Amino acid sequence: MFAASQRRSCALLSVHSQLRRQSTRSVAYQQRQFELLAPALQTFHCLHGHFAVPLRFTVPSIPSRAAQQWPEELQGMKLGTTISRFLKACALAKKPSRRQTLDGVRAQLRELGLPDVEDWKRFLWEEVTVPAMRTYRSMHGDLLMPVSFTVPEGDGTWPRSTWGYKLGYWTSELRRSQDKLPRYQLQDLEALGFSWNDREARWNRFFAPAMQRYQELHGTSQVPQSFVVPCDDDPDWPAELGGYRLGQKVNNLRCGDPLTDAQELQEIELIYKNWMLLETLHDVEGSGDLNEEDEEDSSDKEPDQ
Repeated sequence: MFAASQRRSCALLSVHSQLRRQSTRSVAYQQRQFELLAPALQTFHCLHGHFAVPLRFTVPSIPSRAAQQWPEELQGMKLGTTISRFLKACALAKKPSRRQTLDGVRAQLRELGLPDVEDWKRFLWEEVTVPAMRTYRSMHGDLLMPVSFTVPEGDGTWPRSTWGYKLGYWTSELRRSQDKLPRYQLQDLEALGFSWNDREARWNRFFAPAMQRYQELHGTSQVPQSFVVPCDDDPDWPAELGGYRLGQKVNNLRCGDPLTDAQELQEIELIYKNWMLLETLHDVEGSGDLNEEDEEDSSDKEPDQ
């Protein structure tokens, strides 16, 4: 029995020893990844002209052609994840030896020109998302871009850190996750004049002024389905409305197209909240006539007993 107990103890010690070796290898591997950050970021900066590495960016590896631009030892490295983990390790490190090692890596990154960053997600927000939104707003006057909009590559109008950024998709994600956003993002979005209800914002910015202008020019709200606001320098129309498919929008609202009815539901509700637009859409001549009809209806009613 003693021999069996001794064998079990030896087995447990062997397991613990293996776990310690695995943990040591894991720490060693992580440390090696941290040591590769400087050459990896240097290569990324040479290729892209900035340090804003996306969180999901992985260094290309063979057989990808892009791998030829990277040293072999860096290929396959999850660079975005490694940077994020490095910053968290710097914040949590307590042992002097550990802090000294991490400080050495941070000093190398500082020499490359990377500013001292505490949170990589916030760094990307400030270096990519906010500049992209500011640029779009300066070009279009709003932040109502299509979901499919992606910042064009190689366009000097945009900061290099934003090239290829899926601004439309991430903007829609921000609207869906308003309650989960950190305070600094909410503050930045408020400063940018960000509209959380994009449908209402599109209505107020495009449909309402386009419908009002059409009524002024043509004296009717019967907009042909094929009508599109002129895109050229038409003095009768504001430039920001150029290309707006007003006829199609009006037709969808009036006909209740089942393919678009669900999408337009919120806009239809807004019509009934705005009496002037209700008059425009349905050719109501004036509130005076309605008052007369109301009086006639009330005269037909029997007085209360």
